[in-house]
Order: sequence, then C-alpha cells, then structure tokens
Amino acid sequence: MSLYRGDTKGTGWDVGLTYSIEGTTALTVGGVISNIGQPVVRGLQQRTTFIPGATWRPLGPASAVSIHARLTSDSVIGYAFGLSWQGSGAGGRWPLGVLARLDTDGGLRRGAFSLGLSLGGPDRVGLVASAPGDLSGVDAVSLWGLSTRQPAAGRR
Repeated sequence: MSLYRGDTKGTGWDVGLTYSIEGTTALTVGGVISNIGQPVVRGLQQRTTFIPGATWRPLGPASAVSIHARLTSDSVIGYAFGLSWQGSGAGGRWPLGVLARLDTDGGLRRGAFSLGLSLGGPDRVGLVASAPGDLSGVDAVSLWGLSTRQPAAGRR
C-alpha cells in the first residue's frame, strides 16, 4: 500500500504473487497489479499497471537473468532487463554481489541503466548508481541495506 500525503491525499494498492515452476527452482514467474485505486500524485493520476515478470537462474541461486514489462489497459509503458550475480569472496566471508539493469520504453529504446554492488549474505549493504539511457552522467546513487531473519521454531 502506498500512502501519498502533503498536497496529495491518495492511496494506491499493489498486489502480487510469484510462482516457481514445479520441479525446478531455476524459473520463477510472477506478476503485480499496481496503483489499484489510481491515486492522484502531484496532480497526475497514477494508472493501474500490470507488471508480469520472470527470473531464470541458470547457475542456481548465484546468478539470475530477469525481465519484466509494465502494461496499462491501452499501452506498453516499458520493459526492464536485469542480470545479477552473488558470489563469495575469500573463504566465503565477504560475499560480493553485482547487478545490472536496463530500462527501456515500449519501443525498446534505452531509458535508464543501473549498476550496483553489494557486500554480505542474508544481511547485506549495497550501492546502486543510475544513469540515463545514453550514459551521459549519473542521475542518482543509492545506498541500501537488507536484514533478513528466519522465524524461530514454535513462534508465529
């Protein structure tokens, strides 16, 4: 759920699911319906969008090739293509991850390119830099962190 505040009082809902093809963990498909309720943000109505996607892991969990599309009721907004690799450093103590993503418009013209690095395993930190499709400069740099926990036995 996205709550927009300030001059905007909209609320948008997103619903999605993923499914790993039976008998293999190498292919996962999924989809999201976003902006249910079509909130108005900064004077622009956010259209309900369907985002189908797929991820193929040819080398197991260490690598992934992903694609997704953004579709509305009357057009294709764009596509995204991604590659990622999660490896281990010396002795597996400092696993290093690399990701690259290309965003295009509906005509497959480059829109943006992102490149990122991460350090860690289930708990990790990373840095992602984004550039316009012509790679003329860096638009944004983001620092992120992720912490994961497994539920303890007997707790809900």
